[in-house]
Amino acid sequence: MIKVRNINKSFKGIQVLEDVSFDLEQGEILSIIGPSGAGKTTLLRTINALEKCDNGNIYIDDKCLCKDGEYIKGKELREIRRDLSFVFQSLNLFPHMTVMENISEAVINVLEVNKADALKKCAEILKNLGLEEKENSYPYELSGGQRQRVAIGRALAMEPKYICFDEPTSALDPSLTCEVANIIKGLAKDGIGILIITHDMEFVSKVSTRVLELGSGKVKVTN
Repeated sequence: MIKVRNINKSFKGIQVLEDVSFDLEQGEILSIIGPSGAGKTTLLRTINALEKCDNGNIYIDDKCLCKDGEYIKGKELREIRRDLSFVFQSLNLFPHMTVMENISEAVINVLEVNKADALKKCAEILKNLGLEEKENSYPYELSGGQRQRVAIGRALAMEPKYICFDEPTSALDPSLTCEVANIIKGLAKDGIGILIITHDMEFVSKVSTRVLELGSGKVKVTN
């Protein structure tokens, strides 16, 4: 379980997050909605230690990621990040790497899996995502939906317990949005906890097991 407790964050004296608290269970799909500027991306970044909160506590299972605004560092942080993957809105695929290289790079260099085993593992992920024929393609040669699936595959390759998605449908047409929704629901069935921030209410209705609304820096339950 991810536990977020009383997170606060300000930028230049402007309160962006105020006493934000919630839990995320494995196998659950939690969507956090709200207007642009509500602090959704900032919240996601604090949970992934990409942005430091001012105070509050964050726990990933029984491990403390942040205590009173102080984040763990070094080896302990790297270990927690193995359980927590992030699919960025911009996807952040490496343009000079093939699909297979994008997915396998962290498996080889972070998880330290030998190359042959890593490639075998990543080939299976590509097959499950319908990308087995694209493993030697580069990101610019893919459609928006295919790039989104590559980003999801890269996250899956790290074998996380939780995956965070930042606006996963922002650049997709309705048919591809449905495709991504089905993939995410499949991940949850496999026991992965999913945290999504989005303003796409149709997508939220398709995938979510629970929804929270973020407005004026505060969270309220919507269902």
